[in-house]
Amino acid sequence: MEEIKLQNNLKLPEDQTLLFPEDQKFPELLRQIPLPPLGIFVSGQLPSEDSVCVTIVGTRRASTRGLRAAHDFAFALGQAGCSIVSGLAFGIDAAAHKGALDARAKTIAVLASNPQTITPSSHSALAKRIIASGGAIISEFPPGHSTQPHHFLQRNRIASGLSRVTLLIEAPEGSGATATARFALDQNRDVFCLPGGYDDPLYFINHQLLKQGALLATKPSDILEFLDLELPSQPAEYVPQNPQEDAILAILKNASQPLSVDKIAENGNLDVQSVIITLTQLTLSDVIQETPQGYRLR
Repeated sequence: MEEIKLQNNLKLPEDQTLLFPEDQKFPELLRQIPLPPLGIFVSGQLPSEDSVCVTIVGTRRASTRGLRAAHDFAFALGQAGCSIVSGLAFGIDAAAHKGALDARAKTIAVLASNPQTITPSSHSALAKRIIASGGAIISEFPPGHSTQPHHFLQRNRIASGLSRVTLLIEAPEGSGATATARFALDQNRDVFCLPGGYDDPLYFINHQLLKQGALLATKPSDILEFLDLELPSQPAEYVPQNPQEDAILAILKNASQPLSVDKIAENGNLDVQSVIITLTQLTLSDVIQETPQGYRLR
């Protein structure tokens, strides 16, 4: 483990905090792990101590199935009140962060770089979105510290150390996500693994860990039941208040992507001004959502 020197007199940006293990706001679970970080730089807001964190990790070269699973598990766990932890990397990490954000849940990204350098740089916008949504970006490496290959392994113990449970989505042989699962086991935390096809190389480590006693996750409720949590009850289906609402909702339901006002009016042979009024009412009722690309069902 690389020796890292931290000073509490470092000049940090206003939106960043340096927490030491003796600080009250330092995450309790992280304080308990073998070789805890000497300190963590935090941008954004850490979850409260009574919040349940779940770490979701997997390969950067994920399949479409793996990306969907990472998003869906993070979304469901987030809806149940969990905070989702991952590493902001390509593939499974990014899908997990986005799933939590889509559920309006908190998510924490653990960096292998210093707090001023988002890695990969193309995920800078995602990092900003995480902070804006009430989540956090954390790193144990001080400003100006150059990123080294072993930092990615080193940060994995923090990703697992923040959570009661680590979920492995896809991990081929040699995947760095394997280290996160191993760290979790060393930290006496529980590890869930998603199963794959018997000959699917993307699930090689998953199957190895399952044979060694890891817990099986085939759906989000497997983890929620283990944590004694439940998904919130689904709201009653919205009943259209008039024929125009009915027509617009049917158009959006059948659309494969968000639609503009003009496109909705064209598809339904409707007056543009009346469509705008109805869309506003449906948006205020939280039935549909306006996006930069147009309107879609919520």
